[in-house]
Amino acid sequence: MSITVENVEKNFGSVQALKPTNLEIGSGEFISLVGPSGCGKTTLLRTIAGLELPDDGKLTLIDRVVFSKPDGIDVPAENRGVGMVFQDFALWPHLTVFENVAFGLRARKDTDRLKERVQWALSRVQLAGYDDRYPKQLSGGQQQRVSFARAIVTEPKIILLDEPLSALDAVLREGLRLMLRSLANELGLTAVYVTHDQHEAMSISDRIVVMRDGVMLQRGIPEEVYNKPNQLFIAEFVGKTNFLPESNGTAPGELKMTRPERLTVQRQSKQDLEFTGVVEMVSYVGDRYEAHLDVEGKKWVVYFEERPDEGDRVTLYLAPKFVHTIKEETE
Repeated sequence: MSITVENVEKNFGSVQALKPTNLEIGSGEFISLVGPSGCGKTTLLRTIAGLELPDDGKLTLIDRVVFSKPDGIDVPAENRGVGMVFQDFALWPHLTVFENVAFGLRARKDTDRLKERVQWALSRVQLAGYDDRYPKQLSGGQQQRVSFARAIVTEPKIILLDEPLSALDAVLREGLRLMLRSLANELGLTAVYVTHDQHEAMSISDRIVVMRDGVMLQRGIPEEVYNKPNQLFIAEFVGKTNFLPESNGTAPGELKMTRPERLTVQRQSKQDLEFTGVVEMVSYVGDRYEAHLDVEGKKWVVYFEERPDEGDRVTLYLAPKFVHTIKEETE
C-alpha cells in the first residue's frame, strides 16, 4: 500500500474533528475525500501531509512509518516525500514562475539539474516558456498549474490536493481536472484529493470516501457510492435522489430510492414499475429539461428530452433493478 492510515484521530480542543480512522490507498490510486464543510476531510489530508499532529494512531507512506503515537515517531512534513497543492495557489508574488517552482528544491538544497527539473515540471503542466513571468501576470488557472508544477518538481510518489480547483470557474475546473488526472497517470502518482464537489470527485477518482462529522461513512468506486449509497445522508449528498412512495411496498424503517436518469417516459419491459406525477416546475439545463414533479406526495426530479408543461400529468417507468433500498437513519 502507498498510504496506510491506522486509527488516526485528531481533536481541536473539545471538538473531535477526526474520529479513529482507518484507510488503505494503493500505489497509483486516485482517491477523493468528499463531504460537507467540517466533516474531517481536510484534517485527514493535513495529518497525512504532516501539517497537523494527530492525537493518536499510525501513518505509513510507502512502507515508511511517518507518524506513530505509541512509538513517538513524527517525521516533519518536508521529509515525508509528498507533494501538496492548496486551494489558494500559495505562490510567492515577488518570485518568478521559475523560482516559485524551484522553491522547494532550493529549500531542500536539492539543486542538482535545477533548471532542467523546473522546466520539466513546467512542461508537464503546459507552461513551458513561462519561466520569467510573475504570478500577477498569470490567470487563475495558470497560477494553479504553477502550484501543480511546484508539487511534482521534487518527483514525489504521493500528491495531496486540498480543494485545488474550487477557486476557479467551471470551464477552467473541467480542463484542469482532466490535466490533473492525466498527470497523475503519467507520473504514476498516488493522489488524495479533497473536495466538497461530489460531481468532481466522481469524474476524477478511482475510489471515493464520503465523510461526515469526522467519520468515514462509505468508501467505494464512484458507481457504487452513487448507485448504492449505504445511508440517507449519502443518497442526498451524492447526486439527486427520488424516494419511492410508500405505496410501492416500502417496509417500515426502509427507504427505496432511484436516480432521476433511471426513469423513462416509455415502458421498456413488462416488469417496469409505473408512477404518475404532476409537473410543478421545469428548468432547461443545456442538454435536457429538468422537471420537478409531485409523485404521491414525494418530490421528484425527472429528466426530459422535450419540455413538459407545468401542471402536466406524466407517467413514468422504472426498471426494478434500478431501485435501491437503504435503512432510515435513527438518532
